[in-house]
Amino acid sequence: CNPGYEDASCQTASACTASSDSAKDGSDGTFWCINGGTVGGTTTACTCDCNPGYEDASCQTASACTASSDSAKDGSDGTFWCINGGTVGGTTTACTC
Repeated sequence: CNPGYEDASCQTASACTASSDSAKDGSDGTFWCINGGTVGGTTTACTCDCNPGYEDASCQTASACTASSDSAKDGSDGTFWCINGGTVGGTTTACTC
């Protein structure tokens, strides 16, 4: 069978696997998924389930930071504690107040 397919007649798409190669688009069952994202789906229909604070097809984009009332929120997951009327800005891991 070609990469990404299995069974006696190669008729079944294999489960996708993670790749560190940003050129891997899932067409052969390997998919680039970063920032802690989890690969899912099957060949030609791979997905990346992103951790909080990241988005887009391969979790490659840091999300805009959002405000939190929890003083422990440091921006590592895109939520940031900002008080006294401050406005939260920045992106995940680089939040500002």
